Amino acid sequence: MAEKIALEWKKLVPKSDKDKRNSYQKDYDKIVFSQCFRRLAGKTQVHPFAQSDHVHTRLSHSMEVSIVGRSIMQKIFEMNFIDHPYKKEQFENDCINIVMAAGLAHDMGNPPFGHVGEDAIASWVKRNTDELKKCEINAEYIKSYSSYDGNAQNFHIFQTLEYFGEKNLSSSTLASFVKYPWVCDEMKKKGGCFKNEEETFKSIFEKLGLKHESGFSRHPLSYIMEAADDICYGIMDVDDAYEMGIVGDTAEIAANIKELKAVAKVGKQKEFSKNNPLEFIRKERGLLIESAVDAVAKAFKDKYSYVMSGNVATKKYKDNVGLFKDLIAMNEGNPVLKLISNMKKYARDNVFIDRNKVKAESACYNIINTILDNWLFAFKDFAEAKKYDDISNQSKKIFQLMNMNDRVEKKEKGLVQVIDFVSGMTDRYAKEMANVFSGNI
Repeated sequence: MAEKIALEWKKLVPKSDKDKRNSYQKDYDKIVFSQCFRRLAGKTQVHPFAQSDHVHTRLSHSMEVSIVGRSIMQKIFEMNFIDHPYKKEQFENDCINIVMAAGLAHDMGNPPFGHVGEDAIASWVKRNTDELKKCEINAEYIKSYSSYDGNAQNFHIFQTLEYFGEKNLSSSTLASFVKYPWVCDEMKKKGGCFKNEEETFKSIFEKLGLKHESGFSRHPLSYIMEAADDICYGIMDVDDAYEMGIVGDTAEIAANIKELKAVAKVGKQKEFSKNNPLEFIRKERGLLIESAVDAVAKAFKDKYSYVMSGNVATKKYKDNVGLFKDLIAMNEGNPVLKLISNMKKYARDNVFIDRNKVKAESACYNIINTILDNWLFAFKDFAEAKKYDDISNQSKKIFQLMNMNDRVEKKEKGLVQVIDFVSGMTDRYAKEMANVFSGNI
């Protein structure tokens, strides 16, 4: 007897409108023209304040994820194993457009300086919990932002910060960039939304058949977006490190990436430079990505029942890590996907600990802390005053520099306002503002 499939494509991907430029294509276009997307050009992918113009930013990375996601979906549909809930060509185009839009959008919630920025914001909120409570900020908001995560901020952006006319992004696109279908503060780590937006999150997931009595399921297309993300940064993080001179001993790279020769066979490359495997990866990058795309598409087919079974997130983060394994982690027997995993591990063990990178990241913590400390100084003044005009000139200057002026919000809305402000900053703008607050002008 065939295994029962819990999730239904007719709910997951509702039929798009009849316009030639349909609703899912419009999602893609809305993202491209948004301010948050443009600012990704000035945000760190891995290396803060990189001097090389060839190193990836969040913008170039997101564009690559979108393209690779499209290729994976096209390959999946070539295999012809998915039942189409409506006209085949339209359904396939709808899914491809959703994955492309999700690929563009998946990193838009990241603050300046990447994961360091995330940790700096979360740590600052935790450290200043008592002071924030004195400003009458709701404890639920403090708890939520104590687990600040770019993924949850991403969801927040499309609910609050970006105006797309009468319609927001489609529910299918929103759910397809959610890798962690649970509330941020419940898990203490990553999450799909902040506590204060849980009801909106529930509404969207319920519409798609992803909300259940005990929790949420992942949208199947989110696995495709995630795999495209893993392929891109798995290859490009090492490539960027080579560009910056962080890894120069390519023999060491060859020793750590044991599956390189296996991929050479897949790519039909007879041999590569004995001493320069990084150049092999660069020259044969297209073949490597193509091989990874084929492998992920096959993995999706092999794990299709699992992906469509509607696994529900639990209250324990560790359980969810095992429950929602990514397609690459579930299929490391494939030599190409094993290579991607090895490259990610190599970057963690050798690139992310580079001394110059660590020095830059240490400075990034101070930049975020300086901005938020100055805001808190002014916000405490504002919380005690009856009106904006009664606060000190110094506090007014701080709010003016942060583009809040007399529009500064009180209580918990004030915390959301400053987190939105800091999250939206580019690396350069954050550094510049911290310098001003420190008197270095």
